[in-house]
Amino acid sequence: MSKFTKVAWFHESHDLCEIYQRTGMLFTFVSSPQNNSAQCHEWVKCRDFLADAVRTQITTKPCSIYGFRFSVDKNPPIDLNKMRMMVTKSPLAKDNISKFKQKIRSGLKLIHHYENIMGISKTKLNEVSIAKQTKYKSIFLFTGSVVWLKSPFLVSMYSFLIRLGDKEISFTNNLELKTAFKSLADRFKSGKISDNDAGYLINSWNKLDLIVKNRPKLFLTKNKVHDIYWNPHTIHTFHSQTGIDSLSRSRTPDRILNDKIKELISK
Repeated sequence: MSKFTKVAWFHESHDLCEIYQRTGMLFTFVSSPQNNSAQCHEWVKCRDFLADAVRTQITTKPCSIYGFRFSVDKNPPIDLNKMRMMVTKSPLAKDNISKFKQKIRSGLKLIHHYENIMGISKTKLNEVSIAKQTKYKSIFLFTGSVVWLKSPFLVSMYSFLIRLGDKEISFTNNLELKTAFKSLADRFKSGKISDNDAGYLINSWNKLDLIVKNRPKLFLTKNKVHDIYWNPHTIHTFHSQTGIDSLSRSRTPDRILNDKIKELISK
């Protein structure tokens, strides 16, 4: 891990309507160094806002949903040549910072696992210099391949893997990881744990590797990105149905994509 990256902070904030997440992790995109490494929008815990923002950056059509607003005219630009995602946690006591760092490294290990499967460059992790005025005690910047931005489902998966780092899963290969994922999903189904991410694994534990392996077949591209960014879905449809959980359940707004994932799973 390199120290330290300096970021130009985004000071505007809105009253966001977000579902509770046990980990308390918060996300935001960061612009390229050529654009001052600026925080692109407020911190969000709802990962669906991230793909909403990427869609706006690609199409230039502003989005506004559940209090979150993003516009190419007002927000620092999301880098469309690299994944640049900043992560923190609130509240975070000083004695919990080292534990949070471990969880962040665990999330990075998960990302690296799937990057190895995809055959793309590995994400790098930097610690971010803390501004005096920020209430957050520990902030990290994940910088990865542009491939992760090519589809909203991959944006969702990237942030999902970071948050799964909270579980500090021990594994050495894909089979061990899938077994650990299934165990978390089973514990959620039996009521032994109450955790949204474990719940999402019920449908995705055995599909994440298939999705990244088959991404060229699944995600038709227009102007080098998934067509779904350009399709005329409403912001509410896009927000709620272009996450990795929706894809795993074959419940996206794209019927052809739904058929493709069903066929892939049945093989």
